[in-house]
Amino acid sequence: MAEPLKLDYAPPARRRNSVIKMLAVTFGMALAFAIIFVVVMTSTLPPTDAAYGQMAFLDPFVLSGAVMGAGVSALLVFPFFYSRFHSSPLRKIVSIIMGITIAELVVVTAINPVAGFLLSFAAFGIGLGVARRVCGPTLPPVDGK
Repeated sequence: MAEPLKLDYAPPARRRNSVIKMLAVTFGMALAFAIIFVVVMTSTLPPTDAAYGQMAFLDPFVLSGAVMGAGVSALLVFPFFYSRFHSSPLRKIVSIIMGITIAELVVVTAINPVAGFLLSFAAFGIGLGVARRVCGPTLPPVDGK
């Protein structure tokens, strides 16, 4: 009886991204989304609005609100982002997620700011799914960590 064929090839294992690194990436994306949201909102104000033509980020309430909103949003989406991509290369994944979410923010926020904000979470989820499909499943981490 012949011996079973042994393959010496094993798929490459990746190191798991640290929680701190993933959290920093999540906060960075959320802050970028908040800035884009404020820029789109201020650029689509009608001329009759009192804030028309004003620099939005010079207002301390706008800046602090954007930063706090980004922080809360980052904490909401972090578990989903980390659980899907903790051992995947981040550059391509972040590019896909940011592209989809920014496209949604620019298009929908110009029409309806509340819908733009709320649907940005759905766009982020769609970005997670697309990135998962494009980048493939998460590879097993090195040494089972």
